[in-house]
Formats: sequence, C-alpha cells, structure tokens
Amino acid sequence: QMYLMKPDIPFIPEHVLESATPRSDGIFEMYFPSTMFTYKNHRLLPEVMAIIKREHPEIFPNLRIRLTIKPEQLEIPADVADAFILDGYVPHEQLLNCLAQSDAMLFPSYVETFGMPLLEGAAFGLPILAADLPYSHDVLSGYEGAIYLRHTDAAAWANAIIDIYAQRPRFPRLPMGEKSDYNKLISLLNQAAENNL
Repeated sequence: QMYLMKPDIPFIPEHVLESATPRSDGIFEMYFPSTMFTYKNHRLLPEVMAIIKREHPEIFPNLRIRLTIKPEQLEIPADVADAFILDGYVPHEQLLNCLAQSDAMLFPSYVETFGMPLLEGAAFGLPILAADLPYSHDVLSGYEGAIYLRHTDAAAWANAIIDIYAQRPRFPRLPMGEKSDYNKLISLLNQAAENNL
C-alpha cells in the first residue's frame, strides 16, 4: 500500500492573500517559481512563447513569464526575450508578493518531491497550468483552477495560455496552513515494525 505524506504547509497571512490585485498596465503575467534544474522544464517556455508569437501576434506583447532563475541560466531566443522576466533567487516573502500580482502560474516540471509552489498559487486562486503528472494531481486535488497539460506539448501550453488570457479567471482559494503527515508516518512505521515482530 502507498501513502502520500505531505510536508508542513505554511500559513500565508490573510493580508498577503488579500493584497492580490490585477495589474493595471494590461500585462498578463504568469509566474513559475523554481530553481534551474533540467527536470523543471524551463526550456519548454520559450517554445511556447514562440508559438504564441507566431499564431497570436496581437496577444504576444501583452504576455510576460516571470521566472526565479538568472538570465544566464536559460537560453531564450531574441525574438521572444521581451516576454520573459528573470529575477534570479527571490526570498519567500517576495515570491508571495509576486504571486499576489500574477494572473496565472505555470508549472511544467516533470519531477517534483511535493510541489509547494502549486499550493501557494492555489492559495491565491490563480489558474495553474501544470504538468499532467501524478504529483500535480496529488498536490492540487480538489482545486478548481488546475489545468493539466502534457509536459512536452508546447502547442497545448500555448493554447491554454491563450484561453486563460482571454478569460482571466480566478478560483476559490485553497486553504493553507496544514501540518505534515509525519506523525502518521511514524505510526505506520511502528505498525509495520510490530507486525514483523
């Protein structure tokens, strides 16, 4: 039998959640907070933006993808470079402020231990475009704003971005502040040890 054990899920203060406001400059900003590992799948995003620029040139100038990596860590073709904001490392409080100002979250990672940023995006009621993999379904279970996409299908990601850009949806926020399942883990380990004695 398999069990999913959640880590401690920190509480996001209500004043931070309430600070979420749409941008007034007409820019539709999507956020992908992550470190630069191959499995995070950052390389998909320039391809996605190239498709949007080619197929929806009237929308492309209004889109931005904000990443928490350094400019030298991701090769972005010059023709789509204006669509990217590369912040490098940001402290957690600043990350939450960026989420509060974002219109959507992108999460194309194809390997995750848990995916805490997904929960944080859901706490703000953002539409979340996530890789269609078991970890994202586990983390976002019950969240109405999850849109699952094959992590290799740039065209599907481009179409989903165009859809959420047109609709600009917000969803009921997913509550935060749960304690970990580690006590359950200890209990299961103790049970297993007793059964084997």
